[in-house]
Amino acid sequence: MQLFQKVIKQHLRLYDLVDLIQRTFNVPINGQFFTSYSVVSINIYLLTTFQTLSIHCLSVLLHLMCMLVEFLIYCWAGNEITINHEKFRNSIFLINWTKLNLRSRKGLILIAARTVRPIVMSRNSIMDLSLQTFLKVLKLSYSAFNVVRRAT
Repeated sequence: MQLFQKVIKQHLRLYDLVDLIQRTFNVPINGQFFTSYSVVSINIYLLTTFQTLSIHCLSVLLHLMCMLVEFLIYCWAGNEITINHEKFRNSIFLINWTKLNLRSRKGLILIAARTVRPIVMSRNSIMDLSLQTFLKVLKLSYSAFNVVRRAT
């Protein structure tokens, strides 16, 4: 029973931690999203303008890869938090609650009620930090690249 109560407290702390992370890093993550989107689009365009493989071409390619990895880290971490929350939520319903004492049952009800709403890392509640978002930004960057390429 002691372990069960520790798990409940730890999960409640997770909600607080996610809230703190979102409040603290909201502005930097917004800046990262905008910068990544812009830089990825520009770098893809620059890569198409090079005639031969040169040092400058390689540096642009390396910069593009670094920006994508940096952005991917945010999205991957948010995705992992969401997935692990869903696993935790599903495991709650596998517990044999009839063997728990009254205090643990109340804790289980509290956690079950809290897990109905998933933990989703987001930026300004506009865009979730997930692998789907990463793919959407890649598609958006490629679309912007096509617009710029057709304009020139």
